[in-house]
Amino acid sequence: MEELALVTSELCENAIKHAIEGTLILDVEKGGRILVIRLKDRGPGISDISMAMEKGYSSVKGSLGLGLEIVRRLMDDISIKSIVDQGTTIVAKKFLPLTTDIVEYGLLSIAADGYLYNGDAYVIKEFDGDSVLLSVIDGVGQGLKANLAASFMGRLIKENYRLPTAEILEICHELFKKGKMEGGAAVSIARLMPGKLEYAGIGDTHAYWINDKLNILKNIVGSVGNYNFKPPIVQEIPLSEPVTLCLCTDGIRNLLTRPPMEEFSDVQQLAKMLYNHHSRSYGDVTALVAHYKLCDS
Repeated sequence: MEELALVTSELCENAIKHAIEGTLILDVEKGGRILVIRLKDRGPGISDISMAMEKGYSSVKGSLGLGLEIVRRLMDDISIKSIVDQGTTIVAKKFLPLTTDIVEYGLLSIAADGYLYNGDAYVIKEFDGDSVLLSVIDGVGQGLKANLAASFMGRLIKENYRLPTAEILEICHELFKKGKMEGGAAVSIARLMPGKLEYAGIGDTHAYWINDKLNILKNIVGSVGNYNFKPPIVQEIPLSEPVTLCLCTDGIRNLLTRPPMEEFSDVQQLAKMLYNHHSRSYGDVTALVAHYKLCDS
């Protein structure tokens, strides 16, 4: 709530400095899971929105130029429409954490024996008050080099979660090569949204969605950031009932049969079972599990 108060204060101060008049409305969406700030003013407008979002920018002499940059940094989503000499409309949104009646998570991520650094990484990025992007990244090899590769791609995935899944993987590949980093990574990305599961995977990570049976999600052969990168194939699965999703790096053996879901009180127990009964004797191990409950009725 402190972040919301600061953003509201900065937007109001910005409007007072620049606008003739304006209105600010605080609202909620999707049952209170998204906090929304809407500001509409009549004033000079913003001639260069991208420049106005930069830290330190201000058209007022002596101003610290913190307003819009703070909004961009503290809020999860921001849209700005502005017409010079007419005014500006800003809509900023903050996504609240999803509650357990929407999704539950289980996670184990452990470095290979004898290594200080974990060569795996994972991403959990909730958005839009009802959806989540999940990813596991397995850096080539073990140790620090693999850790740097996986962590780099994890940051890119989280920063670009709004882009189409295939485009996220392509960005990871291009920027990894551009940065002249060593190795590469196997990557799985999944989105759980109301009524739909979306998935793409490259390399030797593996993924499953589980209802009354075990359903395998397909990866293509290759590596992100390496010479054998191939265009991703995105799979879309309609969801008509709650579903459990498992994303694993190659430290977990491929599943051949449906886990006994009825024996687990929560999905963290499923993640532990994957580690205890299916992990290999070598390599980093990551099992990321989500039980998602929003589906088409």
